[in-house]
Amino acid sequence: MTDNTNCNYDVAIVGMSARYPKSPDIHAFWENLKRGADCITREPDKNDQNYVAAYGKVDDIDRFDADFFRMNQREALITDPQQRFLMEGIYEALEDAGYDSLRYQGRIGLYTSCDEHLYVWNCIHQEQGSWYTNYQLSKIYADGTFNTQIAYKLNLQGPAVLFKYACASSLAAVHYAYQGLINFECDMAVTGGVSIEPEQEGYWCLDATASRSGYTRTFDESADGFVPGGGQGVIILKRAEDAIKDHDHIYAVIKSTNVNNDGNRKAGLPAPSVQGQEEAILDAMDLAEVTADDIDYFESHGTATVLGDSVELRALKSALRDRTSQDKVYIGSVKPNIGHTNVASGIANVIKVALMMHHGSLVPSIYFDKPNDELEGDDVPLKVADCVMPWPGKNKRATAGVSAFGLGGANAIAIMSRAPEKEASTTSASGDYVFVVSGKTQKALSDNCENLLKHVEKNAVNPEDMAYTLQVGRGEHQYRRSFVAGTAEGLAEALRRHRNGRRSSAGGKIVFVFSGAGSQGLSMGRGCYEKFAAFRDAADECFDIAEKALGESLRDDFLNYGGDESSLKENPRKGMVLTFILGYALAGLWKSFGVGPDLIMGHSLGEYIGACVAGVFSAEDAIGLIVRRAELFQKLPGGRMFNVAAGREDIEKLLVEGVSVGAVNGSRRVTLSGSSEDMEKMAAILEEKGIAYSQLGVNRAGHCDTVNTIREDFRRALEDVRFSAAETPLFSTYLAAPAEDGAMESCEYWLDQMSGPVLFYDSVEQLAKEDDICFVEIGASNQMSMLIRKSLDRNRRQYAFSSLAEVKKGGDVTSFLTAVGNVWETGRSIIWDELYESQPYRVSLPTYAFQRKSFWRYRKINHRGDSFELQDDIGAAQTAEAEKAAQNDWRNDMDKTVGMIFQEVLAIPHISIYEDLYELGFDSLSTLLISSRIEMITGEKISLNEMYSVTTIQEISDILSAKVSGKNVSDISRSHEKGETQTPVEERKSIDDLFEDL
Repeated sequence: MTDNTNCNYDVAIVGMSARYPKSPDIHAFWENLKRGADCITREPDKNDQNYVAAYGKVDDIDRFDADFFRMNQREALITDPQQRFLMEGIYEALEDAGYDSLRYQGRIGLYTSCDEHLYVWNCIHQEQGSWYTNYQLSKIYADGTFNTQIAYKLNLQGPAVLFKYACASSLAAVHYAYQGLINFECDMAVTGGVSIEPEQEGYWCLDATASRSGYTRTFDESADGFVPGGGQGVIILKRAEDAIKDHDHIYAVIKSTNVNNDGNRKAGLPAPSVQGQEEAILDAMDLAEVTADDIDYFESHGTATVLGDSVELRALKSALRDRTSQDKVYIGSVKPNIGHTNVASGIANVIKVALMMHHGSLVPSIYFDKPNDELEGDDVPLKVADCVMPWPGKNKRATAGVSAFGLGGANAIAIMSRAPEKEASTTSASGDYVFVVSGKTQKALSDNCENLLKHVEKNAVNPEDMAYTLQVGRGEHQYRRSFVAGTAEGLAEALRRHRNGRRSSAGGKIVFVFSGAGSQGLSMGRGCYEKFAAFRDAADECFDIAEKALGESLRDDFLNYGGDESSLKENPRKGMVLTFILGYALAGLWKSFGVGPDLIMGHSLGEYIGACVAGVFSAEDAIGLIVRRAELFQKLPGGRMFNVAAGREDIEKLLVEGVSVGAVNGSRRVTLSGSSEDMEKMAAILEEKGIAYSQLGVNRAGHCDTVNTIREDFRRALEDVRFSAAETPLFSTYLAAPAEDGAMESCEYWLDQMSGPVLFYDSVEQLAKEDDICFVEIGASNQMSMLIRKSLDRNRRQYAFSSLAEVKKGGDVTSFLTAVGNVWETGRSIIWDELYESQPYRVSLPTYAFQRKSFWRYRKINHRGDSFELQDDIGAAQTAEAEKAAQNDWRNDMDKTVGMIFQEVLAIPHISIYEDLYELGFDSLSTLLISSRIEMITGEKISLNEMYSVTTIQEISDILSAKVSGKNVSDISRSHEKGETQTPVEERKSIDDLFEDL
């Protein structure tokens, strides 16, 4: 991006997410703003004298993808829905920015705000037993660890701070995130807020701030207060200069932020202050180095209260009093659309302005008919934006203010401007790209593919930018699918055909399998040579070595190769050296993508390439050996080799004298080798028996006794080689065993290997005993990978891929990219940047399709006159049934006591005394709570070592029964039911004490 502005203090918004009333995502939020939608849910027939049945209701507040965030049922049930919303929202915003927090190399700070924890307190109120233990629970699930738990789940390693500043909380959080970036406390900042009330049916008009009409009419003469609402908003921030350098997708820029307080310069604590708000605005403008004439728009707090609107308008008019432009400053508020979202209102304002700047248009502030008195008069510089219109001030950079004010004089301001213009793309206009999609479940993967397909069908996206964003800006989950296409249309077609993917594994083994002579395909890798520097550098190194060894250059032969193998067969030296160069360069290319071998094997000549790549000998020595070997082979008498469709044991019974099994490539595929005369006799026998065979295109026979006639000549070449210990483990296809104790670092091995059979099938069978193994054929063909696949079981996550022959159509680059995608699908990480000469841009794409389920313990509050009480649990009947079922397991009163403690702490209505507790979410924290609870109720201490030594309630019950054998267990059980304890309050341990014990 290009911009002449000094952006040292500019901070870019590079990602966003939102869930507000009738707006499940950022795109729906924008569409509702654009069309001026009223997103409030109203049920007028339920209105009462002081009760208004209207609310900015957020859907599915009970639903959460607990599995995605590695939460068990108990943890998900007790976790505040606000925290659950933020976890998902932060993940979505990071994906929208094109970043995966698990792979990000810098520090990510977390600055958020949340409302009070009614859901948590409601759940705690339902807990039986000691108020003291319940108080300790509140420490874990309320403010103290609210952000740190999120930071833990998402690997956010910068500051993780929660802010409470009344209704200005989330904009204050943005302020401190901004400060964290410009002070280099973090490299990326996640900021925003959430406000979710468990009950979203309506509200009580207890003061003048709540609207009795059920409508928020900001700045309108008839305004009578606000309608409450819920929601969550998150933005991702980076220093603008970093965002420009990193080719981020920038929605808008924050030029400054400011926070202050009214102090006592007002009538009372609830009252706002003109002076305090004006100072906050002016200070923010000074910090941003903008004047009143620079401001085009101001997103107001806009609560539609008589006093609040008037004070805000006066403060804004005063702050803009030096404006000389005749153009009005447009103002608006999102609250009439979604309600007053309390602590999440400031971030809603920021997101609204960022979206308007991104799309270049203002949206209407709805329910504005007749202006507030403060807007009357020709000298008023303000005008309410009441319709969709282009952003004003086309000849200058768009600038806007955002405000959020709160009870007690909390004032927060941000000054924002339009994103700098994007540079013209310098990326290539054609070529294939790897598009990757993953999910934690097969259903999530399918949904992610479906959402991507819809996006591609509806939007024009640069395919290279899209591929890059999917590669580096998404989590790498268990179920994976890759697609190779050159255009968005090609990707769409692939997405329509395939939705399911492979189940990956994290710790599998990569085996490089080097092809031997005669494995040339339609291409020798010319496309890879032209596209990838790593391939080209390795190949050029070998071309220089080969020219010295052969006395001629092979570079032209390589670059002009068109699939005609006859020229290579006429000159075996040239063909073998080119095979080496291709394998050596491909290995280097794979390594440049971060895919290195855990084990190396090769077929015949391929073992030379593999040994070189493993470090047994240098490329110069390897090429010298191959050239000398080829020269010596030409001194052998004429010979032939057959591929035969038969098993080794069966074919050995038919062998004529002088014919050997040269290779065992499959259960019913062997290669026979011998002199031309002997092979003629062998052919007659095969035809007589009806055994299918084909002749290889060679005129000398390898891997047979005839080769021993050149053994001593080849020994002299080997004696000049400097052998080294292998840096990567090798598996010998001559021994059909690991090359241990330096087996391949001796002359004798290579002499025996030259004449002995290639036991390829036996070797693969040995390796296929392992689960989670991926064979990558390093060569031009798919001969080896096809043979290997016949021995593999995909249900055990065993795979084999060819580097350059994975697709029938397309060049070697397309095939290689397909292989890269295939290897990624098996669970390996790829260094994707190696695919690009210059860094593409991150772009906004559909975010993860969470697989949400209901997790809800809240019991609704009954409003009876002036009193409030919890309703009977709607699941009471099911709980009673569960308790009845639990009683069928209980052998005695101790089982009952321990069982009830576990049910309370784990928040699971029925637990069998024989169930594995660790599968139900029994972790270190619950261990501490349960051991403490047991001691309080029974008077007996069960040590943490004892707790960790068992897996069922039955075992714990038996330990305790032995401890209290002299006591009346029935009395203990009845005391527990009444909420009584055996341990005096002063002797109870705090959570801190328990952690100290642990």
